[in-house]
Amino acid sequence: MLELLCAVTAAGLAVRAQNTVTRQRDEAVALRAAAESVRLSRHSPSLAVQIVLAAYRQSPQGRTQDALLSTLSVASMGSRALGSRPAGGHPPSTPRPGTHRP
Repeated sequence: MLELLCAVTAAGLAVRAQNTVTRQRDEAVALRAAAESVRLSRHSPSLAVQIVLAAYRQSPQGRTQDALLSTLSVASMGSRALGSRPAGGHPPSTPRPGTHRP
């Protein structure tokens, strides 16, 4: 009976240790992705935002939140510097007077 109790306790400790290691690995991957997104934000803001959002969802903590805010800030400033354009690259058109646009 004592042997069974020891085996169950050891199995429980092993599962707990594995869960801790998995969580720490996931946090490390998220932090690395968040740091990479900050680096990418000036050159590829759209990709950087996608990466940092995934990192923040994986590990919503202070450092990933900081990276999210930094990446969004740089990405939004970049679009202002280049001029905001909709998908397709054409500037928004304004309707002529007397025309109806659905």
